[in-house]
Amino acid sequence: MSKGKHNAAVYILSSRTDMLKTALKYFYENWNQKYDYPVYIHHFDDIYEKDFIDEVKNEISDKISFHQIEYGVPSHIPESELFYNRRYLPYVVNSFPPSRLGYLHMEHFATNLHKFGDKGCPIKEMEKYDYTMRIDDDSWFKGKIDFDFFDHVVDKPIATGYTWNHEHWRHENTTEHLWKFYLNYLVKRGIKPFDIKDEQLRKIVIKNPASEVHIPKSLAMNCGNFNVYNVKMLLELGFEDWMDYVNEYGGLYKHRWGDIETLELFTRTMIDKPVYNFDLRNKGLYEPQLPGWAMAPSVKETDNRI
Repeated sequence: MSKGKHNAAVYILSSRTDMLKTALKYFYENWNQKYDYPVYIHHFDDIYEKDFIDEVKNEISDKISFHQIEYGVPSHIPESELFYNRRYLPYVVNSFPPSRLGYLHMEHFATNLHKFGDKGCPIKEMEKYDYTMRIDDDSWFKGKIDFDFFDHVVDKPIATGYTWNHEHWRHENTTEHLWKFYLNYLVKRGIKPFDIKDEQLRKIVIKNPASEVHIPKSLAMNCGNFNVYNVKMLLELGFEDWMDYVNEYGGLYKHRWGDIETLELFTRTMIDKPVYNFDLRNKGLYEPQLPGWAMAPSVKETDNRI
């Protein structure tokens, strides 16, 4: 086993206890056995017993660590405005009851990737790394990958397992008001449409009127379930200011905005073609879900205010 050459680490937010070990085995067999980057497992509730943790460390790697983190709905967001109360949306009616509050906590965790040590975010210890990689607890690394993922974020803010487009009505339900919010951010920060660095996003902003409600479907997105970050570069570009704006409004909790869309809009504003696409899904090397996929269970607490 060789040691990775970058000051980097991998992290996971896990709740699917029955899938985590399988996902880790594939991840190590097909990539991390070669590079041996440390892996930080985060979880909200006390769901991992010592015997399981010891088993994972003994059978896979002793550089895998488990960390229970606190979580909670931000105090400035009324319960009545949480996403699961938007019963006018088909996705909420069919698939998002109050018991899925944990998913909103997950989006807060995934999107606030720079707030190390804050409540509901990656642990403080991770701020020592220049680069981080986030994968899901059911990510399926299907075949051998013989290059270092972190090589591709030395000069880019994000690399991703694959890209995709918003082609399903459900994604309209989960990006409500995001486009207007983004355009308002540009105005508040004095960023003119022609100042947007990425050509595709610049053309979309110029073409699409402010009356649009949803993020345009034509915009290619990072996959989210397997992303690599140059955190220092993101912060230098002003990511903290953008996320403070997102958090103050509460879009992650009110509308179920995700890390995928918020990261894509910000980075495309600041850099032309900011995301390196590994394209692993088309190559048959990665799938976002293991066989026998199951929905992630929610948190035990129904409302625990930040």
